[in-house]
Amino acid sequence: MPSESPQEQIHLYRSAPPEDRECDTDAPKPRLLVVNEVECSVTVRLAGTESTVPWRRGTVLLDALTQAGIDAPYSCREGSCCVCVCRLVQGRVTMPGEHALEQSDIADGYILACQSLPDSDTISVTYDD
Repeated sequence: MPSESPQEQIHLYRSAPPEDRECDTDAPKPRLLVVNEVECSVTVRLAGTESTVPWRRGTVLLDALTQAGIDAPYSCREGSCCVCVCRLVQGRVTMPGEHALEQSDIADGYILACQSLPDSDTISVTYDD
């Protein structure tokens, strides 16, 4: 069982300031994601089957799963339909966009596979909730 709460395991990143505020130029800059960076691993439970596959940093979870031959559900790939929602069981991810999720969903550990980037070496998710 992870020592962090689900909210502490999911990092949100928004790329634009709210329309009513100027951009704070002194704010820390988001880190750059390098596509060919070191791999981590993700264990996924889907339809009663558990698989562990490599996940390259800079690649969203949905792409890692489909590249490994896992038939994960998805539709829009833009974070707005919620078809790819799964629950983070272990590890940490960053979601640049989570338009389809309510804050209460995120607090319960739900993430969008089409938006989630790895933020720890070992990650586990389930679609079976």
